Amino acid sequence: MSHAKDLDDVESLETRHLQSLEAILSLDRALAAIPPDAAIGAILETVNLHAKQALNFQAVAFFLVNPNDFTPELAFADPPEDRPALTRETNQAIENGIFGWALKRNQALVQLAEDSRQFVLHPLATPRSTIGMLAAFAHPDFNASPSSLVFLSVIMSKVALSIENGLLHAELHTHNQQLKEAVVQLRDSELQLTTVLERMPIGVTIVDNKGSILWLNEALKAMIGATSKEEVISHKCGDVICDSASTCVRGIQGEREQKIVRKDGRDLSVLHSVHPIEVGGVEHSLGIFFDITHRRALETDLNRARKLEAVGQLAAGIAHEINTPAQFVGDSIQFLSTALADMLALTARYRGAIASVAAEPLHARLAQEVSAAEETADLEYVEQNAPAACDRARDGIARIAAIVGAMKEFAHPDQREKAPADLNRALRTTLVIARNEYKYVADIETDFGDIPSVLCHVGDLNQVFLNLFVNAAHAISDAVKGSSARGRIRVRTRPDGNRVCIEISDTGCGIPEAIAERIYDPFFTTKEVGRGSGQGLAIARSIVVDKHGGSLSHGSVVGKGTTFKILLPIGDPLDTGQIPEPA
Repeated sequence: MSHAKDLDDVESLETRHLQSLEAILSLDRALAAIPPDAAIGAILETVNLHAKQALNFQAVAFFLVNPNDFTPELAFADPPEDRPALTRETNQAIENGIFGWALKRNQALVQLAEDSRQFVLHPLATPRSTIGMLAAFAHPDFNASPSSLVFLSVIMSKVALSIENGLLHAELHTHNQQLKEAVVQLRDSELQLTTVLERMPIGVTIVDNKGSILWLNEALKAMIGATSKEEVISHKCGDVICDSASTCVRGIQGEREQKIVRKDGRDLSVLHSVHPIEVGGVEHSLGIFFDITHRRALETDLNRARKLEAVGQLAAGIAHEINTPAQFVGDSIQFLSTALADMLALTARYRGAIASVAAEPLHARLAQEVSAAEETADLEYVEQNAPAACDRARDGIARIAAIVGAMKEFAHPDQREKAPADLNRALRTTLVIARNEYKYVADIETDFGDIPSVLCHVGDLNQVFLNLFVNAAHAISDAVKGSSARGRIRVRTRPDGNRVCIEISDTGCGIPEAIAERIYDPFFTTKEVGRGSGQGLAIARSIVVDKHGGSLSHGSVVGKGTTFKILLPIGDPLDTGQIPEPA
């Protein structure tokens, strides 16, 4: 009888073991069917179904440890109504230290809950970390035998590994996503940096420690006149860009002015600086080339302008000094002219008196002596030419006075604020100053309209008028070169609504259409060296447009001439108030 009972126990034990093994295999298959990128909730849901079925649990909850502060957080509970009771029992087990005992041994804890149900708590741990814990209410007939608890531990180990794998996969996915975003950001930053470097108006190159060019931007390629970067990359910097190969090497830093010889043989002045950098952990040199050709030209023009300013100030001073003696000479000539007229009238009276007494023998000899003295003095010639000489002297002194006055007015420094000015007068003054430029090649025709005073910097506008008169004279000179013909410069002013219009025309050679849009560019000129700097029209447009809010335009016919048209607002464009009349 005892033997039969033992056989039944063995068979029952084998059955339970087979059932447990089948439950484990079933759980393995279920966990394996879960996609690697599935959420942790899918793993917990699968475990919940198998745990309830294999272990006869009534309610199941999973708590996962927060990696930041190691506090348990409820991740899953089924059924939802048992969530508060499961949470309460779990917290009490943690507070009482019972969970710590179970965690240390990685064993299940089975005890009666407050509602007299069997409460089962088992750690979810792997050799690497503590994942969380399983909390469950078991069926009243739950058998907490050692074999059942071992079976539970095996299942919990698999669950812990599955959860850990899921968390690692999620973490890996997050890291991969972050890495992809970082790569995209890095590419965007690299593209942005490359775009900035390529579009910079400054030449940039990277040179290795042997002086070979690794990279250069478009600005530097254009500076040296290369058609492609391949012409330059891998070549020595000293061979294709500059002669400073000794400074374009690792560890040497410096800055200096030098010249680059372009592919077309033209020299280019640059400011070249070298800075050490690291590329891929290897030290290289960053070369920066700043084109200072225009700056040097500006400095030359500025020096010339300073010299001209000094000459102008000197001329204004000389004109002031000339003015006083010129007045003396003018007054003296006026006196001599008046006195000469009176003396000639008196001489005529004397002649009449001598003629009346010449017939008398007593006075005949005296009359002959006076007549001989007149012939010796050539009095008749003096009477015919002396008045004209006085007139010419007066005209010359008047012209000297006009030139001196024009120089003083032209050289007068501008006020900082705009002031009302008579532009007709300004144009007349400038024509006097520019006379030496046009007097041999052109005649002047003026048509000054009745225009109001204009609120302006008249000194700056005088410079504009002078530039246009000089350009007109040069254009006519080119057109009539080699002939006796003379051109014509026509100056016209007229009101145009709330603006004043000034037109300066010439009968010169005209402006070809191909360069018509470039004549206002700085440094652009068609004149030979020494005759023009290419700054006149650029400065004129800046003064008219930027400083006075007006406009400067032109019309031209090649072979017939050019007309420049200036429109200036009568008052300040930002002020609609009345403009006071000039004193």
